[in-house]
Amino acid sequence: MVALVAHAAWLENRKPGLVAMSVAALVLALLSKESAVVAPVLLALMSLLLPHGREQELRVRLRTYFGDPLSWVPALIVLVVYLTAFKMLGFGGPSSGLYLNPFIAPGRWVAQVITHLPVMWLATLSPVPPSLAMFMPSTIPLLAGVGVLLFALFVVGLWWLRRSALALWAMAAFVLALVPQMSAGASERALYLPAIGSSMLLAMLCVEIGPLARRISPRALRTPVLTRVVGWAALLIVLLPGILLSVAYPFTYMPSNESLRDNVLTAVTHIEERQPEQVLMLNAPGFFYVFYPPPIVDFYIERETDVRVLSALNGIVSVERSDDRSFVIRTDRDGWLTNFFSKIFRPARMPELGTVYEKGPVKATVLEMTSGGSDIAAVRFELDRPLSDPDLLLLQWDGASYRPIDLVSLPVGEPVVLADTSDIWASLM
Repeated sequence: MVALVAHAAWLENRKPGLVAMSVAALVLALLSKESAVVAPVLLALMSLLLPHGREQELRVRLRTYFGDPLSWVPALIVLVVYLTAFKMLGFGGPSSGLYLNPFIAPGRWVAQVITHLPVMWLATLSPVPPSLAMFMPSTIPLLAGVGVLLFALFVVGLWWLRRSALALWAMAAFVLALVPQMSAGASERALYLPAIGSSMLLAMLCVEIGPLARRISPRALRTPVLTRVVGWAALLIVLLPGILLSVAYPFTYMPSNESLRDNVLTAVTHIEERQPEQVLMLNAPGFFYVFYPPPIVDFYIERETDVRVLSALNGIVSVERSDDRSFVIRTDRDGWLTNFFSKIFRPARMPELGTVYEKGPVKATVLEMTSGGSDIAAVRFELDRPLSDPDLLLLQWDGASYRPIDLVSLPVGEPVVLADTSDIWASLM
């Protein structure tokens, strides 16, 4: 934001210090977050579309642009240096299930952009949160379809402003800032940078509606009816609900965070009582528990403990004993490795049948895949100690709290349902 504002000020008044400020802010932005990679392009576009900080004819823009390299060359040099260093230093090399590297998995990256970008359009042009796609991936086709329709109406409403260089720059800022972030899928945080462009476009629409246009715009009587209709929609469907949600939304997270802590504290009681060397949580209330329980446990018992969450998903999870040192955990649906949080840790390529992972005292072997082959359905966990070892604590989420489970007493091969956590919303609250 500082880079863009400083650059806009430079185009208007040509103070050399503003160029230095813009480049410095650009470097800091690129060092802080990869999504800033579009910022140099936006600076160059600003210089092309708005030379001297104002609207001009196309031929004047081009002549001014190429005759004023100081307005765009430094930003592009920073971009080239950044991308070169990024590649040479090995950043972004391995893809994960959450982050798709377009240079390693271009096909999957394009597919994800095509499906998730419209979800972000929907999130921008309606009160629908993009995290709905994260919580319920099955809704992505519907969300994307509605997003395409809303974006088409958005463009139609702005069509009257198609000759406005500021509108063109704002649209470029909106779309270009979204694309690289779709490597990690749709989410609220991916709206921050694109909001620079989308906010400008929404403001342009709103000032064309009757009550505002008569006070602000002398072109009120010439504004197309459809533009005013879309402007009213932007005001009533996007801006006003956005103000209300920005006030109420933070409070929706508080019960969720408190619930997560309170549920993990039911496990802390047993850990403090048994003082085990190793704790295995066989299942969890939902996918939010992929990596939060260990630090919560460490915080409340005030010492570091080997706590491992073996499965955290929304579904029906069961366990069966294989022998005195191993057991199998099963689920009835996708979600074990395809939920948002699990994707962070797993590789981009889904494990195949027979894949073995070994870390410390636990070895995991993939036994079954879900019907569509898109996720794992059963995993055998083999331990380096007997299940009856007093220094080992096995915990089960039973739907209400964590409690110890005695696998040794179970007949070999007989499945026992741990809990039904299919209700995603209940697991969040």
